[in-house]
Amino acid sequence: MEDTNEWPGMTHTTSVAGDKIIVATTQDINPILERNAALRNTDGYNDARDLKRVYDIPIALLEHWYNTEGLNLFDPNHADAFRRKLRDPEFEKLRSSFSNPNPQIIVKGAR
Repeated sequence: MEDTNEWPGMTHTTSVAGDKIIVATTQDINPILERNAALRNTDGYNDARDLKRVYDIPIALLEHWYNTEGLNLFDPNHADAFRRKLRDPEFEKLRSSFSNPNPQIIVKGAR
């Protein structure tokens, strides 16, 4: 038995194999990384100039960090761990602005 549920840009597939339930999440992150690259050429502010975008992190990556490292974006106790991770050069393409070295983490809803 297999069931697939697609969200914009994401696919969740659930299957049953014997006594195990397998859930797989995939996401095309290229559009997010391309948008981040384009935004790095701007000042990063929204039209109202009251919020500055610093990162755009794919949901599938947040889910991966939660499953593999226990990092929960919604837990204030994990904010410093997220900041350290996002400062790592390995994740530079998640940045959409370079001018804020210590951003406040704000979670937005689905696009």
